[in-house]
Amino acid sequence: MGSTPFTLNRQVALLTKHEKQSVIHPLLAAAFDTAILQTDAFDTDKLGTFDQRVPRVLSPVETALKKAYLACELTGQTQGLGSEGSFNGTIAGATLNQEVLAFVDTERDLQVIGFAQQYISLRAIEAQDEVALGEQMQPFIEQYADAQKWMLKQDGKWLKGLSFRELLASIKHWPCIIEPDFRAMYCIERQTTIEMACKDLIRCLSSHCPKCSAVNFVAKPSSEKAYLACEWCGSDTTKLKPVMPSCDECGFVEPEAQTSQTAPAMYCMQCNP
Repeated sequence: MGSTPFTLNRQVALLTKHEKQSVIHPLLAAAFDTAILQTDAFDTDKLGTFDQRVPRVLSPVETALKKAYLACELTGQTQGLGSEGSFNGTIAGATLNQEVLAFVDTERDLQVIGFAQQYISLRAIEAQDEVALGEQMQPFIEQYADAQKWMLKQDGKWLKGLSFRELLASIKHWPCIIEPDFRAMYCIERQTTIEMACKDLIRCLSSHCPKCSAVNFVAKPSSEKAYLACEWCGSDTTKLKPVMPSCDECGFVEPEAQTSQTAPAMYCMQCNP
């Protein structure tokens, strides 16, 4: 791959049924003069849904990669994109939204992952009556009006894509639980996280190895944690070593000459237990 300069094609395929191209296309067009060829020929809900009617069996990265390869297969393109989001536990009324945007090039056997996460204000709401629901929904109505949609489970069935008025009209009994509709076209806050993931992907695709010119020359997280040595006794401290940019193609790693290999003794369990 390093012998031939990497470029994005004039068209990159994207598999989505939730209008993610409206967020991704402007950013890729500005960075690479590349257009999105969107397809919904495969029902991505088969890979899992937010209402849990279809369980998710693949990890977010695996799901995003699968979508990217399917995008290529369905459109005949050699470069494809797949996006996958997840929403995890709440902290102080906020929800952690993580987004993965995967890029593949089937000719070059290339996979590049963009990632972003942020806490968003959306969360499930449990209301005992209409007054309580209105009070809890008011901040979201003021901020997003009908741009944010909601889901309601009644009589064992999920109703999705509901505005606040449609939500009220659909409630047959109390108490009830309302959940945000996190599908991309109905969730403004999620669109912001997808935009962040796309910018991270652009960073990876624009970062070239100084040795072989391959892309994705960035620091990549590792499952094995390494810790800095104590400046006094040399034992491992609680401070993690910085992860250096590395090349997937030739294995080159950014020299660590400018990075300290020790940490202050205050982080050492031997010197400062």
